[in-house]
Amino acid sequence: MLHFKKILTIKESSDQKDYTKYLVNFFRSHPSPSQQEIQDLANKLGIEVDKFEIMIYSLLGMVIGGIGKHQGANSDSYDANQLAKGIDIEMEHTDFDWIAKEIAKDHLEEDPMYYDHLEEMENKHADNSDIDAPKDENK
Repeated sequence: MLHFKKILTIKESSDQKDYTKYLVNFFRSHPSPSQQEIQDLANKLGIEVDKFEIMIYSLLGMVIGGIGKHQGANSDSYDANQLAKGIDIEMEHTDFDWIAKEIAKDHLEEDPMYYDHLEEMENKHADNSDIDAPKDENK
């Protein structure tokens, strides 16, 4: 959510208020909000409705256009197996495959073998936790 903070921060005199959690929670509970629900939330937060709508549209544009390190790079730029693994893993965090794909592409931008390395790390952790587990003396 760090990328969203710039857009979701409104200057109020010398204060800055972060509305990220409000928008995230709102859209989780209202995936297809009515205009009245948008207006009600803006009023609750003390934001002019027009400014609030601009924040929402900017956020949506960033999500659709690619907000991360990959900046909308073509899927062919990534190893197909790594991208498939990544989408599968990132679906744990979202109900939308296109968002999972965006997240996976960001990770692959950092490390082209990110999901193989993640799997290795998880396997190593699982192996180590077996060593630390108490032995069953009844066996």
